[in-house]
Formats: sequence, structure tokens, C-alpha cells
Amino acid sequence: MIWPRLLAALVAGFGTALASYGAIYNHFVPRSKHPDPQLAFNLIPLELLLGVAVGLLVFRLYSRKLENPHGSREDVRLRMLYRLAHRSGGVVQVNKLERTPLESGEALSLLKVLEGQGKARDLGEGRYQLS
Repeated sequence: MIWPRLLAALVAGFGTALASYGAIYNHFVPRSKHPDPQLAFNLIPLELLLGVAVGLLVFRLYSRKLENPHGSREDVRLRMLYRLAHRSGGVVQVNKLERTPLESGEALSLLKVLEGQGKARDLGEGRYQLS
């Protein structure tokens, strides 16, 4: 699955290098009356360096997105769990999660973490008291 990342990085890198070449060629003024091709040619290493930097940035960002496509969603799940507990008087029943997008396995793992932190108490029979 490296080809899409590599292709995106190459396109972004070459695009940045080409755009920076054009910007330097025209002294950062669109439709410049006095372009400077010699300056743009002399600064090709800088333009390529900018392209490589942007290409690496795109590659890393795309890689990170593929590793964790939904980002850190624990906080969202935790808020859903607290809202559910608030609606039901502070008690969460694991078998009554059909109204929420949480799956019982996710909720149970979150409740175990909260129990370890001292923020939840097991009442038995799949019921947890949140504080």
C-alpha cells in the first residue's frame, strides 16, 4: 500500500518545485514584466529542496492517516459513554447500548479503563456506576 503514498508525495513534491521555480522566475509577481530566468536556474537546488520537504510532509501525513484512519477517537467514545450514563442516572448497562453507536466490547473496555482510574464502579450484572 506504499504506491498511493509515494505517488501523492511525488506529485506534491514536483508540483511544489515547479511552482517555486515559476514564482522565483517571475519575482513572485504574476505576469511580471521582467522575469529572471538566470536567478530561477541558479536557485534550482532551493526549489528542489522545497519540493522534497513538501513531498516528505505529504508522505508522512498520508502514512499517519493510513495507520490510524479515524484518529484518536477515544475521547468521542468516552463522551458518548458519559452522556449515556447521565441520561440513565449515572449507571451504564452494557446490555442496553443499542441506542448508541458504541458496541458493547468498546464500552466494556472503556468502562474497565475508567474502573482502573477510579472513575467507574462495577455494580455487577453488566452495570457500572460512573462518577
